Amino acid sequence: MKHFDQTIFAIFVSDLSLKPNNLDAEANDVNTLSDEFVKIFNDTLDTHAPYRYASRKEQCSFNKP
Repeated sequence: MKHFDQTIFAIFVSDLSLKPNNLDAEANDVNTLSDEFVKIFNDTLDTHAPYRYASRKEQCSFNKP
């Protein structure tokens, strides 16, 4: 959220809105549908905001009050 940009968020939302069309709405198992949605959401999130490890300096600052 430090470098939040509204245009990048709009692109993320548009990409996310296109992918759930692949979900099988006729499936009777809610667990399967929710697992598929979480996988789609995480894949889209990793594309637009990849995970970054904290540096040593940042890790030390997390431990300080």
